[in-house]
Amino acid sequence: MGWNYMNKESLKFLGLLPSLIYLDLSFNSMEGPLLNIELANLNNLKVLNLNRNDLNGTLTIHELTRFTRFELQLL
Repeated sequence: MGWNYMNKESLKFLGLLPSLIYLDLSFNSMEGPLLNIELANLNNLKVLNLNRNDLNGTLTIHELTRFTRFELQLL
């Protein structure tokens, strides 16, 4: 789903896909804080790529421990 000019509103429908294991949201137009609640229903998610977005805010280490791979490029 990278390179699709998606914004954070697009994250709402992802909660309907709890079987997702890999999610690439790189190179989109997401801005603002990324909240844990936006990822809460993605119980099987192991890889999340958020490279090249304009996200901010914090996620705790506890919230990140479920990922086997988490990609976030800081600019």
